[in-house]
Amino acid sequence: MNAVPEFILEQRPAQKQIMTVLRTWVLDLGPHTTEKISYKVPFFIFMGHCAISTLSPMELI
Repeated sequence: MNAVPEFILEQRPAQKQIMTVLRTWVLDLGPHTTEKISYKVPFFIFMGHCAISTLSPMELI
């Protein structure tokens, strides 16, 4: 299993459900969409540009 699904599985149930839905939507954009993890934070790349991070702004505080 890659690091992004592992990260999602470690979250609380409500966050896990939201992150799973967001991940599915973003990856369904097409073959130009990839997921990566950096500093334990998942993010998605669409056509070479960062599309979305699953990190909540409140987690940055």
